[in-house]
Amino acid sequence: MLTEKIKISDYLDPLRRFGRNGRVHSVFDRSFNVMIGQQLVNINNYHNYLTGFGIFLPDALFEQVLPLIEVGNRVQVREHGLTFYSTKGTFSLSLEEKELVSLQVKELSFTSAELQLLKEILLQQKLETKIGLPEDEKTQAVFAAACLRLGTNH
Repeated sequence: MLTEKIKISDYLDPLRRFGRNGRVHSVFDRSFNVMIGQQLVNINNYHNYLTGFGIFLPDALFEQVLPLIEVGNRVQVREHGLTFYSTKGTFSLSLEEKELVSLQVKELSFTSAELQLLKEILLQQKLETKIGLPEDEKTQAVFAAACLRLGTNH
């Protein structure tokens, strides 16, 4: 019995609405992506982290499935789970006992003082050097547009 539950974003419920078959799209150390129809689904093992279209697997399950995962592998979407097909074997992942997590974005409103404080905190973090985006004109234009939308200076 699992001590930690599988967690799935409510944006994926029901999973079969995206299609009945998929393929492994990309593989990383602690996650992989499956393309089901036109929807990319992230399956990961990062604790306290869940993408909008994601599934968190506890350690034991992730360690069972990851060795079988290769880009291009076929994935069948069943009513209550996923089946992964590989030259190394087959693995069925039951999603019956899952925790559905709401990732609905709520509208927030901030005062000018709160926005200014948030801006100062973010500037101190120097995120532009940490996010891996090039500091070119195109990126700067996107940042400037976002700041205009938020009513702040870049």
